[in-house]
Amino acid sequence: MYNFIFWFFYKYFEWKDKDDSTLIPSAIVFIVIIIHFGLLYSAIKLFAGWDFSLGGEFSYGQRKYMLLPIALLAFFLTWYFYYRKKAQAILKKYENRPPFSLKNFTLLILMIVIPLVLSIKLTNLAFNN
Repeated sequence: MYNFIFWFFYKYFEWKDKDDSTLIPSAIVFIVIIIHFGLLYSAIKLFAGWDFSLGGEFSYGQRKYMLLPIALLAFFLTWYFYYRKKAQAILKKYENRPPFSLKNFTLLILMIVIPLVLSIKLTNLAFNN
């Protein structure tokens, strides 16, 4: 699933900007992973009542700085796993597939937009209860 997202956005930026960098598509994969974890978190919060928090009374700035190393490590790992060698393998896997088709757009909506909307809805329900 994440390889498909990487491939699609790689092809999009290659087509749009004539850019063959792997940084932006790997960043998009990182964002999609965050969306999926957000959906998992909101579902657990709503249905089980568990809350994974840092504990204590921290301000927004303190939480931001406490989570910064984790976010940087996760972004680096995502970029590392989608660097040139892996990117070439993904591109070879999908080389005969047209990037901009109705099927691909439908898959992207199912993998990105639907989890995001569900996550927002479940989070609202979880915190309003």
